[in-house]
Amino acid sequence: MQTALVGTGDVQLFLFLRHILASEGFDAALCSDVEEMSAQASHRDVGAVVLEWQPHATRSLDPFRRALPGVPLIVFARNAEAGADGLAAPDLLLSRPFDPAALIGFLSRLRQRNRSNLVDCGTTLRWDDLRMDVAGMKVQRAGQPVPLTALQFRLLRCLLERPTGVCDREALVARCWPAGAEVEPRTVDIHIGHIRRKLLRFGPDLIRTVRGAGYALDSPSRPETGSC
Repeated sequence: MQTALVGTGDVQLFLFLRHILASEGFDAALCSDVEEMSAQASHRDVGAVVLEWQPHATRSLDPFRRALPGVPLIVFARNAEAGADGLAAPDLLLSRPFDPAALIGFLSRLRQRNRSNLVDCGTTLRWDDLRMDVAGMKVQRAGQPVPLTALQFRLLRCLLERPTGVCDREALVARCWPAGAEVEPRTVDIHIGHIRRKLLRFGPDLIRTVRGAGYALDSPSRPETGSC
């Protein structure tokens, strides 16, 4: 289940949001600031950020965009004018009185988009002792399950679909993040590093860094490949 990170000091608002998020298939995690959100994102599959706009505490949405690139941002404001200079680019802006139907509709479209992006065939992709069940969204190495977030799954799938080629960072961003997301190359490197460390638990390194280009799969033994 994907997680929505919720930034608010209003307990009643959090309980209200948690109920709506659960109805649309999202877990809810309460966060006090952008640093805590960034820490949560390192071990959760974050599908959205829900933020209560507080002009006295937060002057800009830029820190949230940098910490969680590509993650849809939903902002609650006390009124339509509150913080207008700082609300340059939320994906959804809701002002009082809040309309639950607008939030539910946005979350439903987001969930459907994620599902269509992630599951589109029943093929097993293979490389060396690595196996990916595309439809089941499961990965194994040396017969052992490898837990991955949805984003990590998409990145690894890109590499498995081009096992003898190099995937550049721009292509990985285009395939694995929402359209129009501003993602820095370093962000791709960080997520590939997470995947690499998880795979290293069960064998030698399978991911090769191609300096100035991107990433490719490598193998200490004869490769076995498959694709959609």
